[in-house]
Amino acid sequence: MGIYTEHWNQHTKDIKKNLLVMLLFFVIGLPLAAGVCYVLGLVLPEKIGWMLIMPFVIWLVAFTRFAIRSSKVICPRCNTQYSRGKFICNCPKCGLRMLQENP
Repeated sequence: MGIYTEHWNQHTKDIKKNLLVMLLFFVIGLPLAAGVCYVLGLVLPEKIGWMLIMPFVIWLVAFTRFAIRSSKVICPRCNTQYSRGKFICNCPKCGLRMLQENP
């Protein structure tokens, strides 16, 4: 076991939890936004346009913010917060590789 094993194990658990929450938000939130749009279309038939797509826009902004927030990584060595990505796997400050247990 390395120095950072506990931190990376907790990080892996957080990734799984955030993925499940995003999946639920997608599965429940998207039909809910569609239902709100449908009800708005029935209640306000003359207000076609931005009023009907507003629930989708709100859902998309909330989903995107949560996805970006859930991609954050805190380096256990220097406590720098950075976003992980396809080409970003090292801490930009100290160079510790993501999920590296020993320094």
